[in-house]
Amino acid sequence: MDYVTRGVCGQEGCRETRYYLDNGLWYCRRGHLQEGVQVAEDADDFGNLGKTHRLKRETREKGSKSM
Repeated sequence: MDYVTRGVCGQEGCRETRYYLDNGLWYCRRGHLQEGVQVAEDADDFGNLGKTHRLKRETREKGSKSM
């Protein structure tokens, strides 16, 4: 089962931050239903615009200052 890390559950003192999706509803790892949080299917895959790719900058050597 794939878990997604989100905010604290908070139900009945539950401190769980990992959630899974079951039939469009989010549940914490301990089984608490997250009220008001549902996932609707996107028929046209409109939200998938691509991934951000970041390049690491090359590290430059620092030279000493001469007076």
